[in-house]
Amino acid sequence: MSMGPFRTLSSSYFSLGSSNDSTCESATYVRITNINSSTAYDFKVRTTANDDSTTIAKTVIGPGESFILKKDPAEFIHGASSNIYASPISPRE
Repeated sequence: MSMGPFRTLSSSYFSLGSSNDSTCESATYVRITNINSSTAYDFKVRTTANDDSTTIAKTVIGPGESFILKKDPAEFIHGASSNIYASPISPRE
């Protein structure tokens, strides 16, 4: 099955950053965007909010970059800056 366009699941988005981990309304798919045009930031997936010892995945999101993350609905996402935004989405199938 190929994945087509994505549908936004919420009228709001989540600004990540210090002590601001989110499940994004328990979404499985989340669009992650770095709105900064010159700085890359760490991005993490955790099993417990705001607890670095529960990090299960980590990457860097580049300046102006966006990507789609597939996660367990109970997992939390963390961005190292408030310049990282997350929006719950769903593939149209």
